[in-house]
Amino acid sequence: MATNIHNYKMTTKTANMNPSDEYLLDEHGRFQIKQYDRKPAFASFLPGIGGPDGVPLWCLYVNRGQAISSFGIGNKDNAVVEFLPANWAYQLTAIQGFRTFCKIDGRYYEPFQNDSASKQYHLQRDMWVEMDRLVIQEENQTLGLRFEVTYFSPVNKPVGTLARVLNITNISSQPHRLDCLDGLPLIIPAGFTDVGIKTMRRIHEAYASVRMVSEHIPFYAAKVLAHDEAEVEEVRKGNFYASWRSDEERLLPIKPYYDSDLIFGASQSLVTPHNFIESMVLDEKRQVSENKLPCAMSPFNVKLEPAETTTIVALSGMAPSDSMLLRFLSEYKTLSDFETESRQSRQLIRSITQPAFMVSSNPQLDAYARQNYLDNVMRGGVPVVLPSQGGPTLMHLYSRRHGDAERDYNYFDLPACPLSSGEGNYRDICQNRRNDVWFYPEVLDREIRMFGQPTSG
Repeated sequence: MATNIHNYKMTTKTANMNPSDEYLLDEHGRFQIKQYDRKPAFASFLPGIGGPDGVPLWCLYVNRGQAISSFGIGNKDNAVVEFLPANWAYQLTAIQGFRTFCKIDGRYYEPFQNDSASKQYHLQRDMWVEMDRLVIQEENQTLGLRFEVTYFSPVNKPVGTLARVLNITNISSQPHRLDCLDGLPLIIPAGFTDVGIKTMRRIHEAYASVRMVSEHIPFYAAKVLAHDEAEVEEVRKGNFYASWRSDEERLLPIKPYYDSDLIFGASQSLVTPHNFIESMVLDEKRQVSENKLPCAMSPFNVKLEPAETTTIVALSGMAPSDSMLLRFLSEYKTLSDFETESRQSRQLIRSITQPAFMVSSNPQLDAYARQNYLDNVMRGGVPVVLPSQGGPTLMHLYSRRHGDAERDYNYFDLPACPLSSGEGNYRDICQNRRNDVWFYPEVLDREIRMFGQPTSG
């Protein structure tokens, strides 16, 4: 799934709105959108690059709700959060996407919701787009709280995941007591196809199940493959949601709720969490673990003194087996582990785009050149020469057919393996590999020696 230039299209379409005030490149080189959820809708996505040794994750976002509209492994048939075309994403992301339910000193509030209730608060909501990540922030001066969420995908890992870091800061002069639920009100079990979940949603729901692979980690998968065949096929892979609350440097695991009825009550709309608002305690023993589409909502409570921050981190993705998942998650023990992952993600993307590094009198031009180069890489790939039994072999890493919320007709594929490179269109090869001669002359030299001098014309 290669990228496009939606961010730049969006800026052009709103040029008559004095974009220098609302859309800008900040001092850290991040593209900032002020009051993002009140701007004309746009769709974009994270780069989907997992590194040469890692499994990539595709992830789409819009400027609505908490931004992430869909993500998964490989293709649409391996979604963790259901693939949504752009028009559905604009409507449903604030409902089906990441949510944060809060009781602040006993008073219910949900940040990042652009509804009638939010009009009573003095709010500032901003979005920052970087090459490898997305950050959203809400500052509520009325309540005296700041909510900041960062999304990125760890690189060079055997499991493709989306990392989510939530920071809640008390910006008032008074302490606040918070009782919260944070996570996904709807998560798709592994084994459901995109066509199946959209055209036979009720039937697929009967195949859904959740089991705990450890005390705190739910594993979401179909009981068996949901197809009309005589043979019954077991589903070994599973989607997962793991979350922790930071206690200074330590990470304390949180056990998510997986039954949305426990949170929302009899309502099936996923709009208002009636039980959470009205109940002092949610009884996890009342949860039903099968025959319904599950959720992944992590409970936590904290008392925040003035200027104090609490951090909730989460990883969600798809694992081939529960044993591999447990080995993978055992690497995360401290908040520094996530900070290291964050640095490695940023370093990988910067190293990939280093050939397009430029310094001019216009920082916007410098940033555009690097981002445009990354867009090109995600369609044409990065040429590398690898050893093989038959001699050196040329391969274009990260090359794949583009697919995004506005191109819902494209069946994109990010193979869930190291050296990931998916199938693509021939025109992309013609368009997006022409710059190899300029940016990778040493690789081209090896290619000529392997395959002979290119013919003219």
